[in-house]
Amino acid sequence: MPLEVRKFGALNEVFSDIHGEEENGQLNVEVTFAIDATVENLAVAFYMDGSGSMESSGVYGRKGGLFGLGKQKNLVDEAMKVSIPYLAQKDANGSCRVAYWACGPQGDQIEPLGEVTEATLSGLMFAGPKEDGGNTLLLPAVRDFVQYIKGLIQKGERVDAALGVIVTDGHFHDSEDVIEYTHDFLAKAIVEGKFPKTVFTVVGIGNGVNAEMMEEFSHEATPADFPGREIWCYALASEITALPQLVAHLVDANTPAFHGGARIEDEQGRTVKTFEDMVPTVIAFPLPTSSRSFTLVAGDKRITQRIEVVEAEHHEG
Repeated sequence: MPLEVRKFGALNEVFSDIHGEEENGQLNVEVTFAIDATVENLAVAFYMDGSGSMESSGVYGRKGGLFGLGKQKNLVDEAMKVSIPYLAQKDANGSCRVAYWACGPQGDQIEPLGEVTEATLSGLMFAGPKEDGGNTLLLPAVRDFVQYIKGLIQKGERVDAALGVIVTDGHFHDSEDVIEYTHDFLAKAIVEGKFPKTVFTVVGIGNGVNAEMMEEFSHEATPADFPGREIWCYALASEITALPQLVAHLVDANTPAFHGGARIEDEQGRTVKTFEDMVPTVIAFPLPTSSRSFTLVAGDKRITQRIEVVEAEHHEG
């Protein structure tokens, strides 16, 4: 059956994340503002997709043939060189674990590169794993991340928040397994205080990225009754306008985004939400299901965000 998916187009630079869900005849929207917040005792790890589809798509770059024909930029390397310095300075130790996932004949192997700091980054080139993966299996990367965080804690480090950045073309072969693991183990461990607050940000890269599958996966991966914010979220590298979008889901919802008041208007100009002074980092408001935009009004500024509706087929893992 076709599934209606709401997309918010390219996010305006003041927003780091937007979600919409239709319920009881209205569209419930949650917006996170792009603030450069400090996340205390954060541990960060990057996982780059090492599957054959990534290599064939050219996102790790191509030298090109005669006269440079067919040459492609290394989009993964460019993204990592921008993201690692930003997140390393937020990591409690000033470094990020970096690894390739979906490597080897079965696509279930991890190829770790070790801890990377801003200082050691310049000598690295992220050009793909030693052996491309025959499948794209995400669960081994998730398990590796969990063991990495547990290892830090066992060494005596305090980890209050954990961020795993998954760079991929969005084609997973085991999405149902990852959803089951998240529901049955990870979410429960977080709720019971046995594992720190965790967010996986899946970053889709390249022209062949499967955005529809990423959207559906991120929606289903967090249990409906989970008391915190989403464990899984996604973004397209081409639409990331500000680096705070990478850590948006780790920011406390009540952290002030700005003061001075604001209101949200639907596309008919009707006010649906008002803030008298402090505007929190995360706000929620209802819109008519037919909405194709909403507008943030703060002082003399009016910022309109588009909403698109597309039909997506259900993808099995």
